[in-house]
Amino acid sequence: MTGSPRGWLGPYLVLALLWGCSFLFIAIALRSFAPTQVAFGRIVIGFALLVVILVARRERASIPRARLGDLVIVGAVMTAGPFVLFALAEQRVSSVLAGLVNATTPLFTAMFVAILVPHERPDRVQLVGIAAGFAGIAVLLGVWNPGAIDLLGGLMLVGATLCYGFGNAWSRRRLTGVGLSPVTLPAVQLAVGTVLLAPFALTSPLVAPVAAGPALALAALGLGGTGLAFLLYWRVMELAGATVTASVTYVIPLVSTTLGVLVLHEDLHWYEPVGGVVVLAGVALTQWGAARRRPRLARPVTAAAADVAG
Repeated sequence: MTGSPRGWLGPYLVLALLWGCSFLFIAIALRSFAPTQVAFGRIVIGFALLVVILVARRERASIPRARLGDLVIVGAVMTAGPFVLFALAEQRVSSVLAGLVNATTPLFTAMFVAILVPHERPDRVQLVGIAAGFAGIAVLLGVWNPGAIDLLGGLMLVGATLCYGFGNAWSRRRLTGVGLSPVTLPAVQLAVGTVLLAPFALTSPLVAPVAAGPALALAALGLGGTGLAFLLYWRVMELAGATVTASVTYVIPLVSTTLGVLVLHEDLHWYEPVGGVVVLAGVALTQWGAARRRPRLARPVTAAAADVAG
């Protein structure tokens, strides 16, 4: 049951806007900060927000020792790795392309789930969806024209979504049912990212003197796209259910593309929206296939949120 739209529609639209704006904020923050500093800054700010909420709720984190290694792996591949890769990529490619490639995350999740979680192996519908999604990636990157995009930048974007996909599947296999709340688990994830990136971020030189625009963009990226987005995601999940919440995947590229073209004046090549539509069609098939055949399993916080997060 999805509940009344009056309850979930507002948080849903704000969530799509926050995650869609993330790619714009990254591009602006890079005008003053190095990629590792952008990633580190958003993690620290988002972590601080979640800690404030944990304190306000008087919630104490009790982390099972047996799962510490899994939490470190998830923190590395769900925050530190992809956040740095997206920032590095946006030095070379447009925020428009970054937002569109981010929509492939559910495809890589399905691929890694097939490898790591045998009882959730994809059926024929999902396999068709995965194949269509990878065809869409090829269109997005303009593979028929090697000069269409920066190859290294494109590979970084794909690498970031690969990280998300692996992290989702690993979380589903190893972190389901650990007893951590929807605030504690992402807070732990961000804490791991903070520790991993601190040596690199604190020793990297600034790209330029810190200006108001990049500083505000980094603050918005941390508070909105990294901290508040987790809370909104679970609010929508509670009110509307998993199907409605997962559909935010389709709204994020619309926001990121619109902002990239109108605010950053980036070019939009014909094959980028075409490839994006093919990718989203593949994502729809994989999600529909999963909904048809699930025995439904509870998804961990990090896995569910990162299915759509930038």
